[in-house]
Amino acid sequence: MFAVDSEFKKRLRRINRTLAAVSNHMNLQLLRVALGVFILSTLNAAATVHYVDINCSTPTAPYTDWATAATNIQDAVDIAASGAIVMVTNGVYQTGSTFVSGLDGTPNRVAVTKPLTLQSVNGPAFTIIAGYQAPGTTNGASAVRCVYLTNGVALTSFGRSPGTALRSSTAKTLPPSP
Repeated sequence: MFAVDSEFKKRLRRINRTLAAVSNHMNLQLLRVALGVFILSTLNAAATVHYVDINCSTPTAPYTDWATAATNIQDAVDIAASGAIVMVTNGVYQTGSTFVSGLDGTPNRVAVTKPLTLQSVNGPAFTIIAGYQAPGTTNGASAVRCVYLTNGVALTSFGRSPGTALRSSTAKTLPPSP
């Protein structure tokens, strides 16, 4: 009878070890599912959409629908969080300027200093960011760069007009869009 009890105990221990391994595996799977749900909810939360329409008559921050769209791109960019989307509809965006600290001193029509998506609704033939290039020069005190972008920014489907930088060592002249 002692030998039977010993064999029974061995089997019981193996069963307990197997159950523990299965339980750990199930806990790991549940943890993976919970982590996936958390990541997806974080991505969805970060993907707030802000709208820009140069002709909007009632621009109201945070510009989260067309009825309250910003009338210039920079306002929507400034209010957007990292990971957001800024949708811009038809127009030539050629007013306003903003500076980026530590850059070359050239004003920018639009300066995006956080990772986000800046996207034209109808493409480069209809949505243009216009810098300014003084006649007869490629740079100078009156120059306005079209767009300054930091790492992680997606700029999609915009047309552009000539724009330049203040100093020749950093000047980059963009030709008009085709």
